[in-house]
Amino acid sequence: MPSPTVAVGPRSARPRRSTATAVLRTVTGVVAVLLLAAAAASPAQAWQPGPARYDVALKPGVPITMRDGTVLRADLHYPTDPKTGKEATGPFPVVLVETPYGPTATWAALSDQTYLVRRGYIVAVVAVRGTGASNGAFQLLAPQEVQDSIEVVSWAAKLPHSNGAVGMTGDSYLGITQLQVAEAIGPGSPLKAIMPIVAANDVYRDLFTQGGMLNVESDPALFGAVIGTNLAGAVLDGTLAGDPLGAIASHATDVPAFWLPVLRDIVSGGDISRADRFWSQRNPATHLGDIVRNGIPAYLVGGLFDVFQRGATFNVTGLQNAAAGRPPTAPMTRTQPTSGRYQALIGPWYHVTASTVGYDLNPTKLAWFDHWLKGENTGVTDTRTPVHVIDASGHRFDLPRVPLSPPTSYYLQDKGALGTEPPAATTASDQLVFTGATLRCDRQTEQWILGVSALALHGLKLENPCTVEDLSPPPGPAGQTYVTPPFAEATVLAGPIGATLYATSTTRDSSWVVKVDDLGPDGKATQLTSGALLGSYREIDDTRSWKFGHDYAAPFHPYTAASKHPVVPGEVTRYDIEVFGSYQLIEPGHRIRVTILSSDTPHLLAFPPDIPNLLGGVYAIQRTAANPSRIVLPLASPSELTPPARPRCTAPRVVTIRLPRGLRSGTVRVGARAVKVSRSSGRLRARIDLRHRTGRVAVRITGRTARGRTVRSTRTFRVCAENLVIPATR
Repeated sequence: MPSPTVAVGPRSARPRRSTATAVLRTVTGVVAVLLLAAAAASPAQAWQPGPARYDVALKPGVPITMRDGTVLRADLHYPTDPKTGKEATGPFPVVLVETPYGPTATWAALSDQTYLVRRGYIVAVVAVRGTGASNGAFQLLAPQEVQDSIEVVSWAAKLPHSNGAVGMTGDSYLGITQLQVAEAIGPGSPLKAIMPIVAANDVYRDLFTQGGMLNVESDPALFGAVIGTNLAGAVLDGTLAGDPLGAIASHATDVPAFWLPVLRDIVSGGDISRADRFWSQRNPATHLGDIVRNGIPAYLVGGLFDVFQRGATFNVTGLQNAAAGRPPTAPMTRTQPTSGRYQALIGPWYHVTASTVGYDLNPTKLAWFDHWLKGENTGVTDTRTPVHVIDASGHRFDLPRVPLSPPTSYYLQDKGALGTEPPAATTASDQLVFTGATLRCDRQTEQWILGVSALALHGLKLENPCTVEDLSPPPGPAGQTYVTPPFAEATVLAGPIGATLYATSTTRDSSWVVKVDDLGPDGKATQLTSGALLGSYREIDDTRSWKFGHDYAAPFHPYTAASKHPVVPGEVTRYDIEVFGSYQLIEPGHRIRVTILSSDTPHLLAFPPDIPNLLGGVYAIQRTAANPSRIVLPLASPSELTPPARPRCTAPRVVTIRLPRGLRSGTVRVGARAVKVSRSSGRLRARIDLRHRTGRVAVRITGRTARGRTVRSTRTFRVCAENLVIPATR
């Protein structure tokens, strides 16, 4: 298995032995699907990435004409014969990368697309509308861009030497695009699998703001990267395409046409500053169920310290829920089935730094695409623990669901303590003053400002003081700190966190920041995650929140104009704060530390119209029986990492399928797998995999008779199957 399936252990991983999931046989004169029952499965060598077999050649600036006449440009990386240097004939699957940063100028420098090409793939890197050497006007993640992408998928499937199967991959913006396309493309398309890396679930909440406050670091980084690389890419890619001046002129108009109105709304607190129509059109979270209905598998990669930190968690749980027939916005449950079609790998990375800090994604990527685009049995989907984690301390573990168990409430107590017993006091509070500035060196700060130095420190194998140090502010009005007792046993923190604060304010608004650390016995803290909320956005949509009793593990705030309400000065008000999900094995003797602040600069800043309502604010955080402020932590025993055994079938079931009368040739499909058949009469005998769980499997037969008549037939069987494999005929 290329995914990090290992046992929990301190600092280092203990790999688990793999077991064969299928034995393939060819039966003379018939096409067979032969998988042994799980109880009778025999060990075999696990799948390993194959060696490079091809050299790589580049065709830059290949034109793709859209329906409206706009011409996009693509760089084609294709396999060549190492002996002759000529283009290999394949057929090969196509992996598509769509980028707003210009294919030649930037994406090639960030990703090693040649790994797949050398192993039998065509990689097409396409500049989206209005970027690189592509014509048209650019708008951030626009609906028009999604429609373009659907046309590009169709174009990619028809490339010379293509086998007709298309996959998509890429980081950040490139990952968000994949989710949008998989939602909109419909069933039966050439798009067979995606691999979004550090992609958002909700662009407004993940990137543009946090808690309704402007993300001062990430937004300029994104806007500057898109504008800067477009102008630079227009020169480089436009030159390759033979039209540098046209590309420059086209992209320069995007600044006044699109970016200046965005800046105006940020300054004035206009529509773009809220989660209204502009952002709802650009959020993958809105239609995750459509990805499942369209039959497109997704392997997500997320970073624990990424700006899109919450994205992988909500995307994988949403897809798993949709596959199980449950609401995509709900938490997973203990009893729901899981599918290997939707997985996530979450590790200790910042934005687009997974490979940079020592984790090679290429073998996992190859296993995923070999399975879905080439029909090889790589074993990548053979899992009941679809969430794979490498935590900040190097522990590795796999989760069957998120959350593992209902979360535990820890109440703010006297003398900076956190405990599971609710407070009994009738009057008790801690004071917090709105400072407007914290100037802390932490993970949020170094995400962009200190990211380069962080990578340099990693290369020199030096400890980064911005990530592992006791950085809590002193007790008092600048910030309040609360700490749990030491954990007696190893405990897993896995999933979104909620903070419920009852407080008064002297102003008509309030600003809340909550940070969570893993505090070791030596006093050093591993910074895990944070959350924030502008008090006037405290309204909650229960239908999209993760709620357990009276507690929210992931409160969902609408962040719309209608949901914004002033704070009443002097009145005790409840604030439920979303703290982005984190994953960490808390070792014995360690504690969890929660720090509450009123600001988080230079990471967050209130939108200009909100600032006057914050100035001079003094808050009193309540710790009473009537108003028990608390933190809601998704804690579980490591034993929860091993899912309970599912009922298994005790003997193979052999299903005999009669071919339609007179069928001369055709295709038999089981899910996304297809095998061509050519027989005048007879039967198709198939042994169906009996592992994992009971479900219904549809076998579809299409073909033509001797007289040219089209024949279609569908048979549905109830089997204990999750993954079916049809071997290629010999």
